[in-house]
Amino acid sequence: MRGGRTALGGIVVCAIAAGAWAAGTAGGGRTQTLASGGTLRAGIPSTPDHLDAALSYTNEGWEILEATNNGLLTFKKAAGGEGAKIVPDIASAMPTITDHGLTYTFHVRTGVRFSPPVNRDVRPSDFKYTMFHLAERDGTFLDYMAVPFAFVMPRGTPAKDVSTIPRWRIATGPYEISKYVPKQEVVMTRNPNFRQWTLNSPNGHLDRIDVKVGITPEQSVNEVANGQLDWYFESVPPDRLRQLKAKYPRQVHLFTRNNITYFSMNERKYPFNKLAVRQAVNYATNQTALVKIFGGQGTPSENMVPPAFGSAYKLHRLYAYNLAKAQRTGTRSQPRRAIRRSLSTTGTRTFPRARTSSTSCSTVSTSRRSATTTSRTSMSGATTGSSTRRAGCHSEQPETRSGRSSII
Repeated sequence: MRGGRTALGGIVVCAIAAGAWAAGTAGGGRTQTLASGGTLRAGIPSTPDHLDAALSYTNEGWEILEATNNGLLTFKKAAGGEGAKIVPDIASAMPTITDHGLTYTFHVRTGVRFSPPVNRDVRPSDFKYTMFHLAERDGTFLDYMAVPFAFVMPRGTPAKDVSTIPRWRIATGPYEISKYVPKQEVVMTRNPNFRQWTLNSPNGHLDRIDVKVGITPEQSVNEVANGQLDWYFESVPPDRLRQLKAKYPRQVHLFTRNNITYFSMNERKYPFNKLAVRQAVNYATNQTALVKIFGGQGTPSENMVPPAFGSAYKLHRLYAYNLAKAQRTGTRSQPRRAIRRSLSTTGTRTFPRARTSSTSCSTVSTSRRSATTTSRTSMSGATTGSSTRRAGCHSEQPETRSGRSSII
């Protein structure tokens, strides 16, 4: 942020704990107070998938949209397990649940306004539904209602991608996307119609956020150190993290985030349609090595729930690293040559470029079902303290139950 903030303090706080925008420490150890106003100069490696809440499903897209838009519910703005709590947002209260858990009725808060050029209050008619009738009880329904897919848009918004159509890029939050040039920049400025209505709909600190597209993780470290950049959407390269921790130990702060990094296998295609193959891959996965790839920023896990979720987290030790057992298990269902091929890799980069998958990462419901299935027999991964990456589907996806980060 322009206006006198120590650049080196910013690199460690902002770049390592992506999204943990908080007070840092200046040289000499004095605590800095985060001032309001000014422009945040941010960087992102590639163009967000969409800036349309109905379509976006990456960390970068969600972090931007959560600063510009709102839904009936949201996640509590708090650290650790508290950030997983569902609280009212545009809804005036939590929904009334009737009909043995099948019917949810919401009431819309008054005084929440759309940004220009709409310039009016949000109405119940802007939501497709304010009463939901479920076919069967679903304990995750409120989670779905708290993610960007359920954000409200003015009635009449066209059913197509509005990412590059300013007329329909309407905000309810403290910021609006005032300029978007794919592969170049995203500019966010104050929404003149925003008035904070709860602590979980924060007003933000900044006047403007300039997001430069095409900044690599390595480049981000250098540019923040040189005073050219303030904040970065991704984690820093692990080798640079070790360097920074050694050189500036009093200025490096790691923030635990409720994220899960994992890879998935397409159970509809050979050879992963074989249970034994999926088990073999788990035995052949060295989770400790995966954590090292991320510079030690994480904890090995065989659970889709992060440890910070308290009693909801159950420690599992189902697949200890064992290559010999992986070979024995895999060959029960197919020839040794095939299982060896399925366990090999053509090369892994520490920061793989995100690519969307058409099989298991297209929607919240699809990916959640995949996660539920693979948590028993086809999931390996680790909780991480910086970013969320799904190596199996090659796409960075938000964990819908976590308290996500904010750039405001």
